[in-house]
Amino acid sequence: MEFNRYVFGCEHKIDDSDWIEYKARYDDLGRGELMKTNSGLYRRLKSKGLLSLIPRKNPSDVKHLKTLESGIYDKISRGKIKILDNAFYFWLRKRNILMVYPLRHEAQNPKTF
Repeated sequence: MEFNRYVFGCEHKIDDSDWIEYKARYDDLGRGELMKTNSGLYRRLKSKGLLSLIPRKNPSDVKHLKTLESGIYDKISRGKIKILDNAFYFWLRKRNILMVYPLRHEAQNPKTF
């Protein structure tokens, strides 16, 4: 299965082998952190200053993450984040590996959503 999506204007081709690699990185880290190098998608999202990626398993504050999750959904549905369709976002969540959320400085001010 292969997905073509534009993430902030950059085409990123995703297939199952990419996600095996992401999961392996998550398992290796084991402390709820993502490797910040060797991940083109992560670097592209992070470099734009809007998004970061966090593993969905073992979140430190579930209530806070649920708030963030609803906030990012609202931003995507209003078109403020340049993802062509929500399928990419929901595909990330369906894999139960990553959740997309706003960086901390945005999350502290819910009005920005």
